[in-house]
Amino acid sequence: MALVLTVSSTYGASYYCDPSTGSMSNPGTLDEPWSTLQEVFDADKTFSDGDVIYLRAGKHGFPTIKGSHASDVTITRYDDEVPVFDRVEFSSGASHWVLDNVQVHASYAPPDPPIL
Repeated sequence: MALVLTVSSTYGASYYCDPSTGSMSNPGTLDEPWSTLQEVFDADKTFSDGDVIYLRAGKHGFPTIKGSHASDVTITRYDDEVPVFDRVEFSSGASHWVLDNVQVHASYAPPDPPIL
């Protein structure tokens, strides 16, 4: 008799964003981070189930988070740093996104245009 044990976990890649030193031409690693989270989504970067996006301190703009996943993709701060969003929006169909330990300060965002 044979015993077969299957362990299924979703482990993804780690990516990094740093508004002060990052560049969108970088690969998104700890040593060569992307710039702001807004620029990451504006550049149509895609992510896989289990990925984690670590944010360094600073303003990450007004990202529109896109993508549907079967399991969570996490956006969180790096160590004890304080990443800040002007606002955050989720596109239609976005699913399984987790925002953890980030700040949203709507007062940094420009006001909405008047409705006519």
